[in-house]
Order: sequence, then structure tokens, then C-alpha cells
Amino acid sequence: MSTRLRGFSTANTSLASRSAPRNPIYGRLTDAERALFKWLGRLNAATMANGKYSARKLKNDRQNRRWSDSEYARRERGLREKSDPLEGAPQARGIVLEKIGIEAKQPNSAIRKCVRVQLIKNGKQVTAFCPGDGAISFIDEHDEVTIAGIGGAKGRAMGDLGGVNYKVEKVNGVSLIELVRGNAEKPVRWAKVRLKPTPRRKTNLSPTGLLTHYYSRNGISRN
Repeated sequence: MSTRLRGFSTANTSLASRSAPRNPIYGRLTDAERALFKWLGRLNAATMANGKYSARKLKNDRQNRRWSDSEYARRERGLREKSDPLEGAPQARGIVLEKIGIEAKQPNSAIRKCVRVQLIKNGKQVTAFCPGDGAISFIDEHDEVTIAGIGGAKGRAMGDLGGVNYKVEKVNGVSLIELVRGNAEKPVRWAKVRLKPTPRRKTNLSPTGLLTHYYSRNGISRN
């Protein structure tokens, strides 16, 4: 059975190769055929290991090559939580700094009502969209709002709002959608002041002193 490859001509075979002894594996090959077999050998060396004792090498190669995947590398290094203002949480509370309007992307033409929010947990500032017709009228400066992801792919923006990754869900602890529908009223936000309890007066009296204090307190004469 001939080991020559189809499509390769032996017309350009050199005199030295014709007079060379026959290779027991490949036979007498041309320069093009030798180059092809050399390339196939390199390709075979780059494939997965196989055989009875190749489990450890397959496991190590798989673990090393997984770092070529950008999504796997970001997940293992925690880069999403490090760059996320919410630090991986689904929701976060913040204080409204100002109301702003963002122009929608083409072909839409509108001014989307948004607010700038400073998060309580880390002080970072983000932009949040106010969903609902007239929802911006229920939000004032210095209100405490709860924001969440707006629902875009990979936690990013969605629709014609570029750069806006979050939306307002609650205002002062009440759902914004319920306020827009008229099913709830917006509560007034009061500052939480923790009152210190009145300290009790300590009395270090002897039993005789306690009896005297009892008599004088109740107006009893000791005579």
C-alpha cells in the first residue's frame, strides 16, 4: 500500500531524495510531503492527551486553558463585584442628589427623567431611571430611594437609555409604581435620631439611710 498523499506531485523530487534509502514509515517523500507531515505532527502535539494514564494531564490542561476565557477569568477574580457600585447586591439604598433629564438615543426623541443617587453603603454616585408616567413628581431631593438593575444584558443599560444601568423601585420605603398608580401615599422622611436613655441616679445608702429616706419621702415622723 502506497503512503503517498493525494494531490502532491513528485515531479520536483530532487536527485538526492530519489536515491535516498526508503523510510520504513513514510517511504520516499517529497519536500512538500515532508513539510505536510511535519505540520501534522505539530498539530497532533497540540491536541488533548489520550490514553490510559492521561487523566492528570487532561485535568491540568483543562484548568490552565480555562483562564483563556475572559468570562471565567473575570468571575474567578471577582472583577464584577469590584467594579459594581452595588458590590454584587441586587438592590441598594441611596439619597437623591438632583433630578436630571437624559436624551434618548436615536431614532427615539424624548427626555427620560432620571435622578442622581449617592449610595449609602459606599458613597458612590449613580444615575437611576424613574419608570412610570409622572413618577419624577413623587421624588424630591434628599429623599431616600431604593435602586435596582434596570434589566439590561450583563447588568448594563437597556433600551434607548445609554449609560443608565439602574432604576428607582422605592421612595422612602414605598413602591414607586404604587405611588404612580395612586394606591399609596408618599411618606415624609424624618431623620432618625437615637435618643439616649435618662441615666438612673445611683444611691449608695446603708440600711439606716434607706429607712430615713423612706420616712422623709412619705412624710412619716420617727418619734
